[in-house]
Amino acid sequence: MKRVESYEVLRKRQKLIWQMASLAVILFLFFELTSSYLLKSYVIRTDGMIPAIAVNSYILVSPSAYGFKLPFSNRINTFHNLPARGDVVLMDNPSATDLNPLAHMVNRFIRFFTLQKSGISKSIDDLNRPLVKRIVAIAGDTIKIEDNVVYIRQAGSIHFLTEHEIVNQIYDTLRTGRPVGWRNEMPFSGYLDEMTLQENEFFVMNDNRIHSNDSRYFGVITSDEIQGKVVFKYWPLTKPFLL
Repeated sequence: MKRVESYEVLRKRQKLIWQMASLAVILFLFFELTSSYLLKSYVIRTDGMIPAIAVNSYILVSPSAYGFKLPFSNRINTFHNLPARGDVVLMDNPSATDLNPLAHMVNRFIRFFTLQKSGISKSIDDLNRPLVKRIVAIAGDTIKIEDNVVYIRQAGSIHFLTEHEIVNQIYDTLRTGRPVGWRNEMPFSGYLDEMTLQENEFFVMNDNRIHSNDSRYFGVITSDEIQGKVVFKYWPLTKPFLL
């Protein structure tokens, strides 16, 4: 009798473990589908987008704002809406390390069950952490920077205008003078020679232009590197707003 009871207890325990594992997989797949096609949350860890988005702000990103992608992938496969000047986007980190598909899925699985706090390793997480930037120029634009002021000449135009005269959004930027002796050709000097963006190229910058890691440093990006559009800042609750 005791052996039968032990068998029943073991059987119930195995059934419970199986049910919990099945529920965990279902929740993970639901999370992946939701974050791949609807909305995903992201925490801002740097001051690159101040004053609009402060450090430790929580934002919502729409992965399907520009197109659709496959689950377990950050790449948009079919574009139905091109990114525009002024859009704030979540993009791949240029310093990211390439993970094979299996490692990529395992990393996402681990991050899901640790509430996005850790992955395969902290160093990989730090290198692969996406960046939030603002698009200031698109394909066909010619862009230059003089004394920290961004000038854009649209395709077919002969005149340069400042970014705020062209971009259909209102936002503030932080700028500062350069140190004494800092030459124009040095990074973050506040100067950039004219460059014309080719098809499917975007020039992105931080709103905080002071020593920021953006297209002035790593160059233009393409649509393949855009994970989604930032649409809403919901935390802190005192200053939520649509982007």
